[in-house]
Amino acid sequence: MRHAGRLIPVFVLFVVLAAGAPAADFGPISVVDESGDFTPSIHGYREFRFRVVNRGAQQHQVEIAAPAIIYSGQPGTLRRMSRSVTLPPRTESVVTMLQPPINMTGANAEITIDGKVQADKIPLNIGYSGGGGQIHILASRSISEADLRASLETVMRKEELAIETSPRTLAEWSANWLALTRHDAIVLRDAELRDATPPVRLAIERFARAGGTLVVFEATTAPEDCVAIEIRPDTLYRCKEGFGTRFVTTAPEPAPFVATEVGAWVESMRDSFKPFSDPSMAWGGGPYRGGPVPANAFRVVDELTVPVRGLFIAMTLFAIVAGPVNLIILSKKNRRIWVLWTLPLLAIATCVVVIVYASFSEGWMRVVKTEAVTLLDSKTREATTIGWTGYYATVAPSDGLRFGPETELTPFGGARQNELTMDWTRGQQLRQGWLTSRVSSSFRIRKSETRRERIEFRERGGGGLEALNGLGAPIETLWVATPAGELLVAGPIAPGASAALQRSVPGAFAARGEPARNIWTGDWLAAQKNATVSPHAWLEPGRWMATVDGAPFVEDALDGLQTRKQRSLVLGDLEVER
Repeated sequence: MRHAGRLIPVFVLFVVLAAGAPAADFGPISVVDESGDFTPSIHGYREFRFRVVNRGAQQHQVEIAAPAIIYSGQPGTLRRMSRSVTLPPRTESVVTMLQPPINMTGANAEITIDGKVQADKIPLNIGYSGGGGQIHILASRSISEADLRASLETVMRKEELAIETSPRTLAEWSANWLALTRHDAIVLRDAELRDATPPVRLAIERFARAGGTLVVFEATTAPEDCVAIEIRPDTLYRCKEGFGTRFVTTAPEPAPFVATEVGAWVESMRDSFKPFSDPSMAWGGGPYRGGPVPANAFRVVDELTVPVRGLFIAMTLFAIVAGPVNLIILSKKNRRIWVLWTLPLLAIATCVVVIVYASFSEGWMRVVKTEAVTLLDSKTREATTIGWTGYYATVAPSDGLRFGPETELTPFGGARQNELTMDWTRGQQLRQGWLTSRVSSSFRIRKSETRRERIEFRERGGGGLEALNGLGAPIETLWVATPAGELLVAGPIAPGASAALQRSVPGAFAARGEPARNIWTGDWLAAQKNATVSPHAWLEPGRWMATVDGAPFVEDALDGLQTRKQRSLVLGDLEVER
C-alpha cells in the first residue's frame, strides 16, 4: 500500500483514473478522493484518503482540509482537519487524514496549492455520529455477508449487527491501525492475511492486540497455544491477542459453526465493544456534548477555587476609589468633568489588577495526569497501551497538543466544549480548542507500537532471579509468577538498576488471558489499584507485572510541563537470560 510521503511515477495516474473516481484538476495538480462510503459508528477513527498527483515540472506544496463549507459552529465539533504534502515534479502521493470520534458539520474538502486556496472544492461525504451502539464488523471482499449474518443472527438480534464489506482488497487497506478502530471485529481469510503487505498485516495485528476481535477463515493448519471451542472438523480456535482475541478456523465459511462457537465469537465482540458502551460516551449527551461530568470521571486537577476574598477586596477598593474618593478629589480641583475619563481608567486598572491577581494566586501551571496499562510482547516488542491522559494549563498552548500518528484519542471535558481544529502533517496535532486556559481536557487513549523498553531477568549465581529495570521509569513493585507456580517480588527499582527477586506468599494464579480481559472490560482507572491489592489474580504463570511511577508508553503531548501525575501498570512475559 502507498502512503503519504511515498512518491511514485506519475504515469500510474492513468491506471488509477481509469479504475476509480474522477480526478479534480487544479492546474498541474490532480486530486482523487478515495475515501469511499462508511458505516456510521460511535467510536474509533474514520480514514479519509486522497491521491494527489503533480503532473508538472515544478515542486508544489498541497494542503487538503475539510470541511470546506461549515454549516454551523457547534461546541464539540471538528471545524477543520488538514494535512500538507510536498510533491516533487511528476510524482504522486496518497494523503490520509483520520477523523476522531467527533462530528464535522460541513461538506466537501478544500485544496490549497503553494499557499493559494483553490476556488473549486472536492465533493466529500462528511459525518461521524450514528450506529446506535451496534457491533461493527469489517469483512473482506471474499467473505459472504449473507452467510456471516445468518450465522451470527442465530445468537444475536438483527438490529445489533452492522456489517461493512470492504470495497478494497486487503493489499489496499490502511497501514495505520487507527483506520480499523471504528470496528469491533474483522473477518477475513488466512490466505489474504498471509499475502497482505507487512504494514497492513501489522495494522490488523495491532487492532486485535488493542482489544479488537479478529476472525480468520480457511486456515491451513490449526494454531498453536490456542483453545479449541468444539473438538470436531473445522472447529473454531480461540487465541488471546493482548487485550483482544483471534479466532482461527479451517472452515471456509461460518455456516458449519455450532451455537457454542458462534456464542464464543459474539461474546468476544461484545468484550471489544464494552469499553465504548458507557452511556456517558454516547452521542447526544454527557461529555460528548459538554454535559455533566460523571462522579467517577478522570480529573486532571483537583477542584480549583475562585480567590473570592481577594476579588471582593479588589472590587470594594474599586467602588470606594472610583466613587467617593474620585469625586471628592475632582471636586476640590474643580474638575468634575474629568470623571468621564478617570472612571473608565480606574475600571481598566482594576480589571488588570484582578486578572494579574487571579493568575498569580493560582500560579503558572502545566499539568499532565496519566493512568495507563501496557502489555509488552517479548517476541514482537509490541507495546499495547490503554488508559486515560489529561492536561491542564493556566494559559492555553499556542501550538496545541501533539500525539503520535497511531494513538487513538476519545476526548472528554474541555475538548467537548469548543470548536476544534487538527493537523496531520507531522503526527496528530490537536491545534485549537482542545486545551483552553484554565479548563482541563482529558482523553481515553489506546495505542500499539514497537518499543524497546523491557525488564530483563537473569539467573543469579547463588540461585534465584534478578530483574534489570529497562522501562525508563521507576518501578514501585514488581511481581513475577514463575512457570513452577512461585510468586516472586521486588521493588522499588530505579531506572537502569537491578534488584533480586524474593519469594512471596504463593496463591492461585489467573487463567490464561483472564487478567487482560478483566482490565479491558473493567474500569481502566482502577486497574492498578486492583492489581496492587490482589496481585495473584492479575498474574498468569510465566508472566510478570509492575507498578510504575510514570507513563513511559504515553507521550507527554504538551511542552513545558511543571507537574506530572503519572502511573502505569505494565505486564509482560517472563524470559530469563542465562
